[in-house]
Amino acid sequence: METNTGIEMAATRIKEAPLGAALVQGKGKRILCVDDSILIVNMIRRTFSLRGFHVYGYTDPCEALVALFDDPFQFDLVVTDYEMPHISGLNFAKIIKSIRSDLPVIMVSGNTTKELQDQAPCAGIRELITKGDTVNLLKAVDNYI
Repeated sequence: METNTGIEMAATRIKEAPLGAALVQGKGKRILCVDDSILIVNMIRRTFSLRGFHVYGYTDPCEALVALFDDPFQFDLVVTDYEMPHISGLNFAKIIKSIRSDLPVIMVSGNTTKELQDQAPCAGIRELITKGDTVNLLKAVDNYI
């Protein structure tokens, strides 16, 4: 039985890559991570925690919104999936913007269609990253933190 999933191996490679380490240093900044896959949430948590971020991961977008409603200023950045149960990442981002318009939102998606690329800015999404493209996710986080 394989002990490391592909996601865990990717996180290990990113952790060990000098370029990745040079890109982002969190200095205690707080990231709200929302993805219905616990593997993705854990990979993002591990990758960014190693760089000094506090990562609050949720697999249920409704629970993440409750946390955001409780204290809109407890997060410095949101990283969200596009395809989630109960709500799309686009609608999730719109709700975030209605709560706190200055909070940067980065969306990751396994299916970055032209339509999604066109809709993302209107929803307040600052970056659209292909799921699994951890280097560009690191760069995008570095741009907004």
